[in-house]
Amino acid sequence: YTGATSLNAVGIQATSVGGVSTDKLPTELYVVKISASALRFAETAAKALLATPEVFQLDSVGIGTSHHITATDQASKSLVTLDNMIQSPLAGTAVTTALGSNIVFEQNLPVIGITSFAAGDTVQIEDEICKVLSIGIGSEKIIQVLRAQMGTTLDSHSGASVVTKLSGNYNILEIPYTSLKHLLVILL
Repeated sequence: YTGATSLNAVGIQATSVGGVSTDKLPTELYVVKISASALRFAETAAKALLATPEVFQLDSVGIGTSHHITATDQASKSLVTLDNMIQSPLAGTAVTTALGSNIVFEQNLPVIGITSFAAGDTVQIEDEICKVLSIGIGSEKIIQVLRAQMGTTLDSHSGASVVTKLSGNYNILEIPYTSLKHLLVILL
């Protein structure tokens, strides 16, 4: 984190990062686990994965409280267990259909086809995740869902929006809480 000024940046021993000489910690890093309570940072994944990782040597901690570490694609890097049963993060599958018309608050979704969908499935329409309650309600091409699940919000969707079947048991979200951010794990 470089901060508003170079005084805020975390200092490192002078080194070349991406061909540029610097004494400040770069904003994109790869974590190297040293022990259960210590970690270091490397410039690239290749340097982090070496038998003896090439890590930055920190010289100063900078000023301020805005330094933070955030992993990309957090759900795929998490291991959650319930009663010693490993849970898996939500992920899209190859099974899709499309909405047959626009929806706003509807729970009975008109779709183009329902093959390979079943009650109990989890589906995603754009950023909204829904739980399938039943298939073929009143018509063979209607999916009844419980909307805005897994920490997502109810939203309107246009006809032809893709409906994707998901697999997995949980979703990880970042939510603001005053000036801090906490991870919220939502389980099915």
